[in-house]
Amino acid sequence: MKLKRKLWITVISISIIIFCIVMTLFISTANMDYGSNFSNSIDYSEMWTNKEIMVIVPHQDDEINLAGATIKRLIDNGNNVKVVFATNGDFKGLGTKRIKEAVEAVRILGVNSENVIFLGYGDRWEETKEHIYNSDDNKIISSYIGKNETYGTDKYLDFRSSISGEPSSYTRGNYKNDMKDVIEMYFPDIIFAIDFDSHADHKSTSLIFEEAFCEVLRENKEYNPKVFKGFAYKTAWKAKDDFYGFNLESTLIPEKDSLINKNYDLDVPQYLWSERVRLPVAKEALSYTQNSNLVNKSLKAHKTQKASRRTVNIVNSDKVFWERETSSITYEAEVIASSEEFKYINDFKLIDSSNVNDIKLIDECVWIPDNEDNDKSFRINFASAKDIEKLVIYDNFSLEDNILESTIRFSDGSEEKVNNLNHDGTKTVITFPTKKDIEFLEFKINKYEGNNPGICEFEVYEKNESKETEYIKLILDNENETFIYRYTVDNEKEIPLNLYSYPKLDGILGVENCNISTNNDNIQFKENKLIISDNIKPGKYKVRVELKDNTKIFDEIEIFIPNKLQKGYIKLTQEFEKIIKKIPGKIEGEFYKIKKLILRE
Repeated sequence: MKLKRKLWITVISISIIIFCIVMTLFISTANMDYGSNFSNSIDYSEMWTNKEIMVIVPHQDDEINLAGATIKRLIDNGNNVKVVFATNGDFKGLGTKRIKEAVEAVRILGVNSENVIFLGYGDRWEETKEHIYNSDDNKIISSYIGKNETYGTDKYLDFRSSISGEPSSYTRGNYKNDMKDVIEMYFPDIIFAIDFDSHADHKSTSLIFEEAFCEVLRENKEYNPKVFKGFAYKTAWKAKDDFYGFNLESTLIPEKDSLINKNYDLDVPQYLWSERVRLPVAKEALSYTQNSNLVNKSLKAHKTQKASRRTVNIVNSDKVFWERETSSITYEAEVIASSEEFKYINDFKLIDSSNVNDIKLIDECVWIPDNEDNDKSFRINFASAKDIEKLVIYDNFSLEDNILESTIRFSDGSEEKVNNLNHDGTKTVITFPTKKDIEFLEFKINKYEGNNPGICEFEVYEKNESKETEYIKLILDNENETFIYRYTVDNEKEIPLNLYSYPKLDGILGVENCNISTNNDNIQFKENKLIISDNIKPGKYKVRVELKDNTKIFDEIEIFIPNKLQKGYIKLTQEFEKIIKKIPGKIEGEFYKIKKLILRE
């Protein structure tokens, strides 16, 4: 009996293994992407084609978290994309491996190896825990693994060695200068940079970039690139697992419990979720299964990080960013304050931290005049007389400390009374008819609440330019405003639609401003909904939307009505993939348990 039982167990085990192998082969060879029966005019837009683009991230794999699916689309549109890694990700001594993995990962996305740049700094720091960002400018410090200068591999040198023949010592000053020099070497038209994530290296890369970039703006007055900041954790690596379903979900707003401060939408208090910039992703990044998704293939190259386990968190139907304007004339101006640190007024930084190792600490980023200062004002002297049309003011983001009344006086004698700056620190925009030949302006706090009224950033613009729409995207009119490329219908008879546009025009632009057409009479657009007739047959159909005043700006999507077999095939394949993806983790878990038992013995 015991022999028979063992035989049955063996047979069942072998059968399960064979079944898993067969299903793995089936899923890996099944073509489960969305196809390419959809298009968008962004692929022909002057702004988004044939540009120099730079992606700046801290670690190898953050390029995918921040912009992976966007990188592929940008390259397909003729842009030259460079990826800059600030650190070597060498916390566990795997720096050279991670460098090689990164080159392969971005190659899968279409980036040539000569466009991959490694600044070569450490991933975490020595036992004192002092982060390079918070150390003195000229103090040489050691990384966690004991290195004190930048490095790469024989094939992929660190940035400083590649241009000067010598590495940079690990100092804060060198870190900033290397960041500045890599920007000034290429002067990219568009920059995608990491933002203030809950990781010390992410914070430091974000802040060092902003510091270096401000110097670039001050020294190169005609240089005003597009800058988009984005997160690697809350909207990607640590985002909700929402991959599986008939239609790929768009990036979701982070859960409040995950934030530094629950009172805000994001970890940068000045950002609003409603003001995010949403970019369409590459066609190859749209799929029903992970194995058919290009982003998953790129993540697999980061073997040391087991990054492909995060595909279900990272892959969405959009990538989200927050745009920072770069043409403020304050960066080249002189600032004089009645008291305290005036540098915060025009340093491009919205936030800062005196200790980036402290996850929740945001400080040293607000001009706060002394309590005894009766004037509580500052003056901005411009290098030459300017014509001014717009101001952007960021109040102290502390909800208890608010400027209630203020006066802005200009050199021509005119004044603007400003009541109630946005109390959550989000930008307050003030526009007015052109003020000519302005040599200076003065800002004075008249009334406030709390003990620390102040300003995070004060921006001045010569033009209040009305931005024209660059691209549009059809979205589901649901809570998540899901981007649509191929919409797989699951018995719905009505599909509520709306429109996303960049620049976002405060709700002015919607489906009512567009021409919407379909290629089948059984799909009609009525009252902002697609109405699907009972007479329609399974198949693939087109819906096209164009701006009424500019038909060159369009979005064309596919409506896929599957038959029962196709619908079942999608569901079955997804369920099998879920099971198979869990097996390595379970096996690894069992090995871990066995290892612990052995170590105990």
